[in-house]
Amino acid sequence: MSQVNVCKKKQLLQLLSQVSFAMEDVALFLDTHPEEESALRCFQEYKNLRKDIIKEYADTYGPLRMADECASNQWLWATQPWPWKGEC
Repeated sequence: MSQVNVCKKKQLLQLLSQVSFAMEDVALFLDTHPEEESALRCFQEYKNLRKDIIKEYADTYGPLRMADECASNQWLWATQPWPWKGEC
């Protein structure tokens, strides 16, 4: 995997982490303010963005979760580069 691909992969994972955190934060707010429409819209936007990031990552680098990979009857995770290989 090229250095550029490794950097892009790390950027996608970092963005996924940030969006997931924001989504959880909004969900906590919604626990106490379930009728807050702006928060509900924000949560939905983060949810859609997270889904898009996961799809982009999976299309380029393979699935993030073993369960996703097992559904396709492939076992590619073991043949892909390990996370500590090819630092950015």
